[in-house]
Amino acid sequence: MSVDPLEPFVDDDEEENDEQMSQSKAQAKSKQVGNNNNHTRPCVRWGYTEDQALISALNDLMDYGRWKADNDQFKSGAYVKLEILMEQKLPRCGMKAKPHIESRVKLLRNQFNIIAEMLGPNANRATGESVEGPKDAIERIDEEERGGQQEQDVTPIDLEEINIMDEHPIISENSIMLECSTPPITPPGSRNTKRARIETIEALKEYSTKIDKMSDVMQNAVDHIWRLANYFQHESDSANRRLQVTDEVMKIEGLTHEEVIIASRKIALNPLEVDFFFTLPEDYRTTYVRSLLV
Repeated sequence: MSVDPLEPFVDDDEEENDEQMSQSKAQAKSKQVGNNNNHTRPCVRWGYTEDQALISALNDLMDYGRWKADNDQFKSGAYVKLEILMEQKLPRCGMKAKPHIESRVKLLRNQFNIIAEMLGPNANRATGESVEGPKDAIERIDEEERGGQQEQDVTPIDLEEINIMDEHPIISENSIMLECSTPPITPPGSRNTKRARIETIEALKEYSTKIDKMSDVMQNAVDHIWRLANYFQHESDSANRRLQVTDEVMKIEGLTHEEVIIASRKIALNPLEVDFFFTLPEDYRTTYVRSLLV
């Protein structure tokens, strides 16, 4: 029986090739699974409609009056409630409590002051003086150009030369013809300067147009932010009034400690009751509180 001396090496090569093929198949399979996951993953984007739904949901959440903590933050579960409200207002929007809604609210909170400063008066914060904008620069360059043309039109006059010409006037037909036929000579440098100024003005006008368009976009964004700011301010005022309910009820004479606790709790649990309580004159609050204790 003959033994092939290359047989051990052949077996090793086949095992190595099999192992490489199995690794390649596994990598291809993992890539296919990753691509499938990418296709099935929803693409969530915030736009005008989504922001409107979020603001409306925040207003509804404010009416419930029990999702705001004392540190001006939302309580646990508030973003889940916002997710439910947004799904009701904008079905199949795909917005989840985390990370979509939570990150959007935090982003709008953080950028509110920045955008308000950007759209505020165009002033130098260091000196308080007005900053030169694109339109101001265009007007300044136009004035400089008009001033340069006037300087070119006015020729300096030598008084001594005038006196000499008065004493010995020399006027000939050739000199008159030469003076009339000779066109004004413009230095080459002034032409280049004028062309450069015109190009600068055109560039500044184009830049000013782009700034105006950007301002319109930012104005739409700031409208949403102002709505959110009004919501946060209203919620902060409501929270402060809820903290004052017990002190106001304790001012009513003839109430026991138990009655003060019961009445304060009923009023503080309902934001509408809080607003109504503070709109009443002090004489009417006694009747209102006693009606709650019945």
